[in-house]
Amino acid sequence: PVFSASRGTFIPPEQRRIGMVFQSYAIWPHMTVFENVAYPLVSQLSRKEVKHRVEEILDRLGLGSLADRRAPNLSAGQQQRVALARALVAQPQVLLLDEPLSNLDAKLREQMRFELKALHDAMNITTVYVTHDQEEALAISDRIAVMRAGGIEQIDRPDGIYRDPLTPFVAEFMGISNLLSGTVARREGSHRVVAVGASEFVIEADQPEPGETITFCLRPEALRVVAAEGRLPQGWASLLTRIAR
Repeated sequence: PVFSASRGTFIPPEQRRIGMVFQSYAIWPHMTVFENVAYPLVSQLSRKEVKHRVEEILDRLGLGSLADRRAPNLSAGQQQRVALARALVAQPQVLLLDEPLSNLDAKLREQMRFELKALHDAMNITTVYVTHDQEEALAISDRIAVMRAGGIEQIDRPDGIYRDPLTPFVAEFMGISNLLSGTVARREGSHRVVAVGASEFVIEADQPEPGETITFCLRPEALRVVAAEGRLPQGWASLLTRIAR
C-alpha cells in the first residue's frame, strides 16, 4: 500500500518505486530530453550519478544523440521513448503504462511493441500495461486481465484468454469469433454433441447434460471445408477457385 487512511499510511511519491508512462507522454516542453529524464533523480542523487544514470538509459533506448533536444522537436516515437526513459531511470519495482502506443502510427506501433517486450525481458520489471488493442495485448503479455465496466471478466495467459474464454464478452472481444447456441444432443465420452439447427458440433466438455442449451465459440481459423462423399457442395468449388486466385 502506498496510501491508506485507516492505517495512517502515506508513502511520498518519490519513494514509491513506481514508474509511469502516460498516454499523452507528459513530456515537459521547456526541458531538454536530458532534463526530462533526469527529473525523478535530481533530489536524490549527486549530479555525477544523475548524469551517469541518465546517459545510460538514453543510450539503451537510442536517445543518446538527442539529449540536448527539446521535446517539441521530437517525433512521436522519440517522445514515447523519452517518457519510457524517465519512468525507468529511477529503477522502479513496478512500471505502469497507460495506452503508451496509441499516438503512434501502425508501423511504429508494431516496432515499439517488440522493443517494449525486449526491454521488459532485459530489465525484469513487473509491468502493468493498459490497452484497448487486443492484438497488442496478445503479442506482449504474460497474463491478460480482460475488464468490462470496471470488473474483471477473466485473467489468464494470452493463449488461454483466446482459446478458452469464460464468457461471451471475452470470446467476442478477443478476436473474431462466431457464437453459436444449440442443444446438447448426446454424450460421447468426454465430448458433447451439440445440435445447432440441422448441424451437429462435437465439443470437448464434461458438462452440460443432454437436453441443456449452451452457447459456444467457434473461431474462423478452426474451420475446414471438406468434401462430402468426394464432392464439394454446389457453389463451393467456384468460390474456392476465386479465393485461390
